[in-house]
Amino acid sequence: MASQVGIVAPGSSGKLAPILDAAGAKSVFLVTGSTSFGTSGVSRILDDALRARRVVPFPTYAKLPCLSEVGPGSERCREEGCEVIIAVGGGRVIDTAKLISLFAPQRASPVAIVGGTAEIECDAKPLIALPTTAGSGSEATHFAVLFVGETKLSISHESMRPRHALVDANLTRSAPPAVKASSGLDVICQSIESLWSVNSTPQTREWAQLALRLALAHLEQSVHSPTPVSLEAMSRAAYLAGRSIDVTKTTAPHALSYSLTARFGVPHGHAVALLLGETLVYNGQVDPDSCADPRGSGHVHGVIQEIVALLNGSDVASCREEINRLIRALGLATRLRDVGVRTVQDREYIADHVNVDRLANNPRRMTRDEILSMVERLS
Repeated sequence: MASQVGIVAPGSSGKLAPILDAAGAKSVFLVTGSTSFGTSGVSRILDDALRARRVVPFPTYAKLPCLSEVGPGSERCREEGCEVIIAVGGGRVIDTAKLISLFAPQRASPVAIVGGTAEIECDAKPLIALPTTAGSGSEATHFAVLFVGETKLSISHESMRPRHALVDANLTRSAPPAVKASSGLDVICQSIESLWSVNSTPQTREWAQLALRLALAHLEQSVHSPTPVSLEAMSRAAYLAGRSIDVTKTTAPHALSYSLTARFGVPHGHAVALLLGETLVYNGQVDPDSCADPRGSGHVHGVIQEIVALLNGSDVASCREEINRLIRALGLATRLRDVGVRTVQDREYIADHVNVDRLANNPRRMTRDEILSMVERLS
């Protein structure tokens, strides 16, 4: 299976034409967002790269990667016989394209595969990702989020990782400030979660540390008064964080956040960030009995201290306050009641709809009661 080629540099989107030429691609399936494609300026670049090729456009409109779009997209891609898929957009668009790339060449339908009555039989179609936001890191990972109604699934397959990631910070310039804010918070959350994940390695920790340093130094400016330097730094941070979680996977803040997005409409990065500070404090209290990391609670405490130092804090409580300060500085809420979580039933819904796969990567085990207590503290 071919490894990914990532080009992280302003102007890297201009490499699309030679990549398609080298692949001998005569027909492409173009997955885009509903607005970012027109506002990012990438359409002009693609006009040159795609002029001599047959293009099947597939604009996406759903707020989340969902089966109701992935299913028809996969069928159309298969019927049109497209050789390469190109994704231009944020994490939602890239995840949708990744799922289409995986499902299109299969004999079974996406519904059957997701429902467990059929299996993946062959590798995904080649995919080229051009992110227009700096955040999800989806351009670097082999998994994608898929919502079936309010139920969140994580689909993974090694061949679903984009063959090429053209990470061009110029394409993120036109993203609205709120999108930059939420996406950038996702970078910070992914970096921290990757550091403490039970699956971390020396290489992933190196990537995550650099991603976190870049994001902490440049996120606020990239939102409020973006410069080429700050935008490039955030795009690089997003890609590095993506590479890191591609190995380690995300942990408790992501596991608890999905219902905030699916039911309460909180943008993904903001939803995860709301839970990050409390999880940092919780993980900082790990002991041998509650430790889920096979390297032991001493290892986890060492990682937590490393995170505290990266956040320039004195302890986990001060870092929780710094995370909340950053969220507020970006113009976003830090309390669950301010994003629509107001009743006992709302809080119990979050506690009852946790992604258990992501929760298993957390270094300290969490019970439902502990999750509910955390959610109540955040209300």
